[in-house]
Amino acid sequence: MTENAEILTIPSVTLSRHRVVALAYDGLCTFEFGVTVEIFGLPRPEMGERWYRFAVAAVDDGELRATGGIRLMTTAVWRC
Repeated sequence: MTENAEILTIPSVTLSRHRVVALAYDGLCTFEFGVTVEIFGLPRPEMGERWYRFAVAAVDDGELRATGGIRLMTTAVWRC
């Protein structure tokens, strides 16, 4: 296992932080949204520096309802 340790060590200077934006919309499935937040949005200090910048943007203005009646409000709206 020690012979592979070098492969798992990635110098932080070579990493560029990518931006990941999850789109929120009416009828959003909270399970998939939660997985996205878990992977890209939560800090992982055990892995060193954050690899991603994470944000949530709405498809439409105003309050959204996810499955199960959960209400969502975002501070950004996606514009194409």
